Amino acid sequence: MAYLRSTCTDSTTTDPVDAPFSTGDFATNITEKLNQLLAVVTVMGSYPGGTFGVASGLKLYTAYDAGTTYQPGEYASSGGVTYICILTTVGHAPPNGTYWTVTALAAVTALNVGVTNGVAVSFSSLEFAGDTLTLPDATSIVYVWLKLGAWNALSNSAGTLDFSTTITPPAMNSVLIGNCTTAAGVITPGTIDYSGVMGPNGNLWQRFTNDVAAPVDSPSTDTLFVTHTQAGSFLWVNSAYQAIGTATVSDTTGSTVTLTPASPSLVRITPSASLDVLLSNPPMPFTIWNGAAASTGYTITVKDYTGSYTYATIQPGYYADAIPVVGGGSPSLRYPPVIFPVDPTTSVSVIDSGGAAISAGTVTFNLTSGGGPIILAECVVGLPGAVVVQDYNGVGVTPVPLGTVTQGTLTVTLYYLLSNAPGTHAVVFTYTGGPNVYVMGVALDAPTTVALGTVGTANSASSASASVPLSSALGDLVVDAILSPGVLTSTQTSEATGTISGDHCAMSVALGNGATVTMGYGIAPASAYAMVAVNMVA
Repeated sequence: MAYLRSTCTDSTTTDPVDAPFSTGDFATNITEKLNQLLAVVTVMGSYPGGTFGVASGLKLYTAYDAGTTYQPGEYASSGGVTYICILTTVGHAPPNGTYWTVTALAAVTALNVGVTNGVAVSFSSLEFAGDTLTLPDATSIVYVWLKLGAWNALSNSAGTLDFSTTITPPAMNSVLIGNCTTAAGVITPGTIDYSGVMGPNGNLWQRFTNDVAAPVDSPSTDTLFVTHTQAGSFLWVNSAYQAIGTATVSDTTGSTVTLTPASPSLVRITPSASLDVLLSNPPMPFTIWNGAAASTGYTITVKDYTGSYTYATIQPGYYADAIPVVGGGSPSLRYPPVIFPVDPTTSVSVIDSGGAAISAGTVTFNLTSGGGPIILAECVVGLPGAVVVQDYNGVGVTPVPLGTVTQGTLTVTLYYLLSNAPGTHAVVFTYTGGPNVYVMGVALDAPTTVALGTVGTANSASSASASVPLSSALGDLVVDAILSPGVLTSTQTSEATGTISGDHCAMSVALGNGATVTMGYGIAPASAYAMVAVNMVA
């Protein structure tokens, strides 16, 4: 029970009235305002406005597209109705009760984008009921904003949606919701992107970008939040970013990655095939990022530590927040897995690899290319014969500058082709004179701008190991090749192996890490070797 002012409108009446909280002015006029004010105080205690505000909920949705993979919690409109996905699907159009549930949100088509209900806080707070917005056509990036209006902590206005074609907000008191691409009269399927959107995560706010290094912006000095990039996690505090965790970046051919309580909270994996990620025991919170190129189709399935329960399947270019707790005798998620896209990958990765030995004067094998670079390694034992042809899909390949190394009778040379026609084509090396040759190669998926970087070589008359260190940036890919009489064991991701005249050759890759990547092999028994590596710059 509480003593409140009389519910009459006479402001001179000061006698307290014994009244419950469920009646009178408190219930009819005050409760909602206090709840809004509490939200403002709670949020702004750690995030006092600026940096595009904080969004909770407020997801973008477009018309349904049959070729898009929808994750649980994503929305799409079809037939004048908007649905929410409840089970990962591609090609199962709503209505379909297995994959979709009807919502009350307005339907959208063509260039209209929808924004779901949610809460936004910047210099004021707003509970947004959802709305739609028409975007301009033929725009590579359209940013969608929720404008909260003038400063008023107790404002209960509806808020308005707006867009911009730059990251500059349309008004001071605006919250970034996300971005997308438009073309040919529609919102391009699969381009909804929440990079840079600030959202809640426990007691801190966080945002994700696909920057390859630490963030360089300068938010408000009294703001506290975490930014995740390819380089790791960074806390903005005391007018500076402080690194609080380095991203685990791995390119793996294994079928399972097991996390431990000591694993970094941000785990970025570029798989060489679809794989499982097992959460730690005891459970810890993780953000798991699938860094594979979309063209690979490689997925990451997030499971509990036993591998018996599946939480989420992460498509290439998406990340999932997994916050497990122990309950009911087995780990479970405190919240359903929330899966968001990041910017299209800017990393170099492997699409295909292969190799073959010489036969009747010719080496030939197929590589499947997406149109990106091809790196080939020619391993020769003895004296090479005269070269007749060295090409891929009929196009001549070029020796990598400084990319040849010799040790005794062993010679390894790297060749490259930066662009080519997509598809499966033949590598053809033809010689006269009958040399002992094995040719290997990798086809790379890469951004439109890719170049040869630093080259390194190593050789020895006898050693139990071989290594070549190279400086590389995040997003780069280091490719090596080695030839030795000894059996080779790569310390990185092995892509191709072969034998010629009893000698062994191998080709491996490793993701750039923003520092030095050491390409290495064990050699058993200790033997001579010739090794060369090149950094492919994204």
